[in-house]
Amino acid sequence: MEEPYRKALVVFVRYPRPGKVKSRLEEGIGSATITADLYRCFVMDVLDTASSVYDTVIISFEPSVKERTYREWLGDSFEYMQQRGDDIGARMFHTFEDVFQAGYKSCFLMGSDIPDLPGKIISDGLRLLDSVDAVIGPALDGGYYCIGLRKNALSGDYFYNIQWSTYSVLSATLTRLESARIEYVSLPEWGDVDTLDDLREMVSRNNLSLFKKSHTMRYIRSQHLFQSIL
Repeated sequence: MEEPYRKALVVFVRYPRPGKVKSRLEEGIGSATITADLYRCFVMDVLDTASSVYDTVIISFEPSVKERTYREWLGDSFEYMQQRGDDIGARMFHTFEDVFQAGYKSCFLMGSDIPDLPGKIISDGLRLLDSVDAVIGPALDGGYYCIGLRKNALSGDYFYNIQWSTYSVLSATLTRLESARIEYVSLPEWGDVDTLDDLREMVSRNNLSLFKKSHTMRYIRSQHLFQSIL
């Protein structure tokens, strides 16, 4: 009997310790504690959305904090997979390797600093991997907020020797996909939250949306951040 076609939905997560997450956002806010609390809310919102559109979500966690600590925070309804590698590119590549080694045939990998990303974009990305080798979600800052690959399309060339955290990340990645003749689809452009300006933009686009009830927006209101920094 043919093995079922298994798709993985993976979210990259760091533990929200003050001074250890979102350094550029912290610089703008001026508080390591508030920044860590905001990132905690980002993660919970992303996981709520991901879980609403797909049964099994894998948390790929940064290993400076033990898995049990993540489980104590986020619970046992997720699968957990430890990241490995020296930079973000290596960690993404090895995550795809590990997911495919576990028997999945395609993998949709997304960040956790896109708290208001609609579930439809995630579900569309997963669906598209039935018919194309790759999907990618362009970020407003020249990077990307998600990438999905089928097993046969995985190559380290998409992840190594990339100038991460620059405006050239997306264009360099697409050039390499095209050079490898990988058929891909671009998802809608979306803004991740790396800076205070990004946070302002996210708040502005969600004042009248359902996202105003999210963990992130409730925290912003509870700390009166609209008045103090926005």
